[in-house]
Amino acid sequence: MADQPLASMEAEQAVIGGALIAPVAFADIAAVVSASDFTTDLHRKIFAAMAAMDAAKQPIDILTVAEWMEAKGDLRDGEWAYIGASVRDTPSAANVIAYARIVRDRSRRRELVRLGTELQGWAFRDGDAEKSLLKLRQALERIDSGKESSGLVPLQSILSDCISVIDKRFEGIGPKGVNTGLIDFDGLLHGLQAGKLYVIAGRPAMGKSLFGLQFAERMASGEGKATAFFTAEMPNSEQVERLLASVGRISLDSIQTGKLSESDWAQLSSASAMLSSAKLWFDETPSPRLLDILSKARALHRKHGPVGMVVVDHAGLVEVDGDNRAQQQSEVGRKLKALAKELSCPVIALVQLNRKLEERADKRPILSDGKDSGGWEESADVFAGIYRDEVYNPNSIDKGCAELLIRKHRGGKLGTIPLRFNGDHARFESLSGGLPSWNQPAVVQMRKRGIDL
Repeated sequence: MADQPLASMEAEQAVIGGALIAPVAFADIAAVVSASDFTTDLHRKIFAAMAAMDAAKQPIDILTVAEWMEAKGDLRDGEWAYIGASVRDTPSAANVIAYARIVRDRSRRRELVRLGTELQGWAFRDGDAEKSLLKLRQALERIDSGKESSGLVPLQSILSDCISVIDKRFEGIGPKGVNTGLIDFDGLLHGLQAGKLYVIAGRPAMGKSLFGLQFAERMASGEGKATAFFTAEMPNSEQVERLLASVGRISLDSIQTGKLSESDWAQLSSASAMLSSAKLWFDETPSPRLLDILSKARALHRKHGPVGMVVVDHAGLVEVDGDNRAQQQSEVGRKLKALAKELSCPVIALVQLNRKLEERADKRPILSDGKDSGGWEESADVFAGIYRDEVYNPNSIDKGCAELLIRKHRGGKLGTIPLRFNGDHARFESLSGGLPSWNQPAVVQMRKRGIDL
């Protein structure tokens, strides 16, 4: 195959001519390319002039553009004729968006060539391969994030699509969130929704990782969708042991010690068979870089997608540039939210709250606790805190009880979801359908706090 050219003068001229022929399409064109994507100085000046005129709500045609550029001193002798030729040589504006994409593609190719040259310099100058690799990841992220935007969309087109979705929901066939198996969770939050960032926060030992693992297994096995689990605190092998205990309903302690009964072995075999087809990928990189998480999730989407879920455990260990921890964590939150929208899947960020909340008499997490840990409440579509009283009070009558406190639910209801914590099987379980293994005093206490069981 012949090498692809790094520029297409024909496509650039067709974009300029098409925009002048059909100025109503300029907003769509500008969503694909910018002035910097053109190779010649004249093309860049013409497109920049049209962009400025569009922003100023000025009419765009061959005469107005030429006059605008002349007034700014950007039009030299002979260039007016070139503008006229661009219009004359463009037979139609019907394919202008396709031409714009060609221009953008060539621009990105040129950026990659320049990046290759820069990489050689970094490798010789930096004296540190890790530093060079970080620069490379950041540069690739900038190139990748420069993809075309959707642009402004009129209400009328959105409205018709929205009514269609609502109608499908009414008929029971529309898009809906993925059920987690936790009945009260799914009832309040309508399952795990694509494009949303879920932040599950709590102090150590509350069970954050189990939530993430349980949701991931549900997506990878139950839904059969590719799922990425980034686990910075725990080896992959320990995560899989937890999965086997949860899916097989086997004591985690028995798995860890090897003291398994015949029935345990049978359940272990069954759980292993179920998990063998799960589309679940783990990454145990300690202190992972944010750019690495984003690139690995995108790679999984390309190779095995569509991606059903991304879990980051825990997000406070993710490394990113920033002046302080709060800024760094805010950046992680924003990028993970953007990733959820880009891949159209739920992203679960497990967050460890600081110990300030332990200074309160009531140690249940509140929304402001997320701010103290890096502004997670700002980026989250759903912010939920986990509380188990037995963590603080070993003799608590609420032993085996857990509360998932929904402190933020963008566009939805707030509330407390009561759950059973089955530490032996490393999982959370729904309360709906009865409380056969719960102590009655615990149930009474939860009802006294206004939790509807």
